[in-house]
Amino acid sequence: MFQHSESGSTNEPVSQGQRSFPLPPPDQSVLRIFMLGDVETLRRMIGRLATNGIADANSWSQPQETGRTGEFITVHTKRMATEVR
Repeated sequence: MFQHSESGSTNEPVSQGQRSFPLPPPDQSVLRIFMLGDVETLRRMIGRLATNGIADANSWSQPQETGRTGEFITVHTKRMATEVR
């Protein structure tokens, strides 16, 4: 089901009809931030998050309509090093 690259991973066969996708390296975790709202409010908040160093303004998806009047969704995916405790 999952295929890994040569970097210490298994190469199990993927049966027909299944899709593979790259997994993050074991020393990284993935954080996704979702925002819903009107386009102008989303843009302002993206700017604030970028100014405060929380989320890069260029890493957000293009706003997509949700099906509700005037509402859009955008997603930011951030890869972070896993903290050792």
